[in-house]
Amino acid sequence: MKDLKYSHPLILVIFLGLSLNCFAKNDSISKYSLPWEKFSIDIGGYAASINSNLRLGNETFGLGLDINLEDALGLNTRSATWRTQMLYRFSKNRKHAAKVCYFQIYRRASRDINSELQVGNTTFEESRNVSTKFKLEVLQINYCYSFLLDDRLNFFGSIGFYMMPTEFAFGQDGSITEQTDFIAPLPALGLGMDFYLSRYFLLRHSTNFFYLQFENYKGNMIDLGLFIEYQPKKNIGIGLGYNSFHIDLEVERSSIIGNSEFIGKVGYEHSGLLFYTKVMF
Repeated sequence: MKDLKYSHPLILVIFLGLSLNCFAKNDSISKYSLPWEKFSIDIGGYAASINSNLRLGNETFGLGLDINLEDALGLNTRSATWRTQMLYRFSKNRKHAAKVCYFQIYRRASRDINSELQVGNTTFEESRNVSTKFKLEVLQINYCYSFLLDDRLNFFGSIGFYMMPTEFAFGQDGSITEQTDFIAPLPALGLGMDFYLSRYFLLRHSTNFFYLQFENYKGNMIDLGLFIEYQPKKNIGIGLGYNSFHIDLEVERSSIIGNSEFIGKVGYEHSGLLFYTKVMF
């Protein structure tokens, strides 16, 4: 994951190069009308590099050890998935909008472990085959308000929440014997900017973040996105960009592992390139 932190500056350089190229062609934006769409839907593919840690335990025995799911259990560090997003501007001045985004990461693995491993109440002995399944779904729902909206710039803030159904299952010798899952409702605040570099190219940036400590949940999250979008036609666009998502979450509730209180910690991050197509009206 260390090499990924250098991706953001690289993409900024690419975007800068595109913008300079656009302006060099004297594609003056002032003589074009660029109204913001009333409704749009994006559908794309996401190639993510992943790092995840898990800790399971209970109040009787305390927390177990942190487990890196990629190193210890053989889950892939890279995954390809699809992602979709919808936007609807519901006011006449188009400053008020609702946005919904959904994607999921699903991975399975099977590995012979070379040392004893403790996961929750289950102990896997050395040289046993361990099967693992990890699934994370992310549903983001936001209300957005444009503080500044003209024919070229949209500077906006957002408020909403992330629903993240998370499932972790494990077993040995080819069978899944224990499973834990929960939904993490995290409210989020955000800031973003859409800026037309030229008649055809749109630069998009967004940041969503929050820290929460409420009843049985405690966690923090940050979601960063940076995209360049090409709109060859009024109702069609294609985009390429970079997304980074990080969450640390602690959950405590009645457990399905025995009858004791369950304590779980999940640390998860992914980052990578996203390519999408866009239809707008």
